[in-house]
Amino acid sequence: MNIKIARIDDADAIRELIIEAATDCKTVDFDDHGWKTFVSANNIELTKNRIKNPRYFMLCCWLQNQLVGVITICDDEKIDQLFVKKENRGQGIARKLWEEFCRVKSVSGKEYWVRSSTMAVPVYESFGFRVEKCDQILNGIKFTHLVRRDL
Repeated sequence: MNIKIARIDDADAIRELIIEAATDCKTVDFDDHGWKTFVSANNIELTKNRIKNPRYFMLCCWLQNQLVGVITICDDEKIDQLFVKKENRGQGIARKLWEEFCRVKSVSGKEYWVRSSTMAVPVYESFGFRVEKCDQILNGIKFTHLVRRDL
């Protein structure tokens, strides 16, 4: 397993992984408008922009030259994206991505938050996040707001 900072050359693989991974919660967390909004927000140009934009910090997890996970942090406070390929879930990849981010960015004393899919709430709770508000809906996308304080 190899975790490294995302590069522009990774954009196609990142986008593909995100859309594929999110498909599992499509019927639970998205209405039709929400799914279109999500897919549009993860088009190739916007994916490349996140990689280049200093407001975002993106790590990729590679296993035998295949992208299996990605984490994106925005403004050093919000987990913007955390996705793991379906067939690689349950292997600790999400945790390894989060821990590598924490190691590289020294998160001690900072607060982080996330708008989590229904499926990912237990993952974030295992990282020390706590639910603030359940079943929120924004632009057709359902999420749970979680926060991690007192790191």
